[in-house]
Amino acid sequence: MKMFGGFGSGFWSEYNKLVPKAEPREEWEDRVALYELYHHLNHFAMFGGGYRGGAMSIMQRLISKYAG
Repeated sequence: MKMFGGFGSGFWSEYNKLVPKAEPREEWEDRVALYELYHHLNHFAMFGGGYRGGAMSIMQRLISKYAG
């Protein structure tokens, strides 16, 4: 829901009224990134090219935060 530009703040405000952020709330953005990673990897496998950079960026950020 954030890939390809995603949605605006109005959408997220209404969405979070219906579907509150799950616990732990402070890791919600990281879970969104992890779910987005799946799509970057899938697009890279299918189309190659620029999707590799997006996948690498997400993985590096999550690894630097959670590894060790």
